[in-house]
Amino acid sequence: MLKLWPNFSKKTFGSPTFSYTTYTSSSSATYQSQAAGGKGIFVMTANYPGNFGASGHTTFYNGSKVIGSGGYFGNPTGGTYMFWKLGN
Repeated sequence: MLKLWPNFSKKTFGSPTFSYTTYTSSSSATYQSQAAGGKGIFVMTANYPGNFGASGHTTFYNGSKVIGSGGYFGNPTGGTYMFWKLGN
């Protein structure tokens, strides 16, 4: 199901507010500043699902942090990180 989520999100909500494919302290700072204060959907698709143990991760962002087990920032398997800001 997760494999379908990025395409569903793009079709439903348009392009992500932001996305990046390489985790760095700079991309993390961009995420924090662009997501700050807003609520939305965070999606990470793994580059190497076999190493990660799943095809990716989807969660909600409540305005200050992701809900649940985290956003997998800096995960060594890497991936594409996408965020759709859905409200303030």
